[in-house]
Amino acid sequence: MDYISEGERQKLYYQGLKKASEYHLPDEVLSVIQDNLADPRFGVVYRETVSLSCNVLAPLHRVISFIINNRLIHEYMGELAEQAKENSIQCTADDIFLSLCSVEPYTAEEIIRTIDGDSATIERLRQCYQERDRQAFTATINENHCGLQTVSWLCRIIWPDTSAVFSQPFEDIFTTMDALPVTNTLEQDNSAQTLMRSSERLSDEALKIMNGDDCDAQHYFTAQYENAKNSLVWLRGLYTDNIKSFKLRERRIIEALLARPEAAAIPATQKVDGDGFCLPADYFSQTSGLANADEHFNLRHEVITAGPERFTELINYLSESGYIDNSLAVKQLFAYRFSGRMRPERVVPLEWHGRNGKSYELIYLVKMLTERGDYRKMRLFFYGPAWPKDRFSSYARSADYNLKVYLHNLYPTLPDQL
Repeated sequence: MDYISEGERQKLYYQGLKKASEYHLPDEVLSVIQDNLADPRFGVVYRETVSLSCNVLAPLHRVISFIINNRLIHEYMGELAEQAKENSIQCTADDIFLSLCSVEPYTAEEIIRTIDGDSATIERLRQCYQERDRQAFTATINENHCGLQTVSWLCRIIWPDTSAVFSQPFEDIFTTMDALPVTNTLEQDNSAQTLMRSSERLSDEALKIMNGDDCDAQHYFTAQYENAKNSLVWLRGLYTDNIKSFKLRERRIIEALLARPEAAAIPATQKVDGDGFCLPADYFSQTSGLANADEHFNLRHEVITAGPERFTELINYLSESGYIDNSLAVKQLFAYRFSGRMRPERVVPLEWHGRNGKSYELIYLVKMLTERGDYRKMRLFFYGPAWPKDRFSSYARSADYNLKVYLHNLYPTLPDQL
C-alpha cells in the first residue's frame, strides 16, 4: 500500500506553503521586465516597483492565499464548482491525491464529492483517501473513467504544483477573509480603502495609455509603486491583525517575507498586543541591566540567536496561558529576569500562577532557557507556587505537555528537550 501518514500529510502541506513563498514570475514576464530595466526611459520608481512586487508582494500574496484557500475552500465549494465549468484544467489522479492530502480531512472529503462518478465510485475514493492508499485511489479513477474537471479546478487552487502560476486576485482575498476569525479594526478598514483608491488611480493611468492620451510614464510607474506599497500594507495588516489565526510555521514563512529589505523600507503598520508589549529588534544587542547579574538569569545562546521576536512570542504565550499576569509591566519584568536586558524601574518578585499551585512549568523554563538552571535565583525572582526541596529536573519533566511542545516548536535547537 502506498500509504501517507498524518505526519507526511502535514509535510505535504508545508511543502506546498514553502513553494508558494518561493514565487517566480513566468519566464516571458521576466524577459519583458529585464528589457524594461535596461531601457533608460524606465527610472528608479519602476525598479523599486519590480523589486517590491517580485521579492515580497507576490510571494506574500501567494502564501496568504494558499493558507486561506486551504482553510476555507469548503465554504465556497458551490461557487468554485460553477467556475470550474468555464475552465479546461486537467490534473492527473496523482496530483488530485496529493492535493487532498494537503488540506484538512473534512475539506478533502468535500472535494472528493465533486469528482464525476457514481456513488459507489465516490465511496471507494473516500475510503482510499481515508486509508491514504495512493495507488488504489489512482486506479479507481482510471478504471472508472471519472470526470475530473471540477476537482482539477479545486486542486489548482489548493496545490501550487498543479499550476504554473498561482494568481488569486486581491479581490478574492477581500471576499474570503470575511470567513476568517478576523479582527475588524479601523486601521485595517482604512488601509483597505487606501488600497482601493491607489488601485483606481493605477487603472486611470493605464486607461490614459490605452486610449493614446498624453500620459507621463513617470505618473504611471508612481501609481504602480503606490499600489504595490498599499497592497503590502494591507496584507501585512491582515496578517498582524489576525496573527493568532496562523500557525507557528505559517507565521515563520510569512515573517521571513516581511523581513526582506523591500518590505522593511515600507512604513510598518504592525501591531502588538493591546498592552503594547513588543521587544525591539536590537533587544539582545543591548547591555542595560546586564551588570546586575544577581537580578537575572543568563539566557542560553540558542534563545538569543533565535531573536527577540520569538522571545516576545514566548512571553505573550505565557501570559495568554495564565502563567503570568497579562500586563505590560509584568511582561517587561519577566523579560528582564530571564535576559538581563532593558532593566525596568521596579524590579520586584513576580507572581507565577502554577498549574495546581505547583512550579513544574517555571522549573522547566528555567532548566531549558537558562545557563546552568539557577534554581536559587528562581525562588528569589518568583513567588506563588510550591517549591520542591530537591530533584528539580524530575519536576521539570512533569511540566505541561502543551508547553513542552510549544517551546520545542519555538526553539527546536535547544538541547535536552524533556
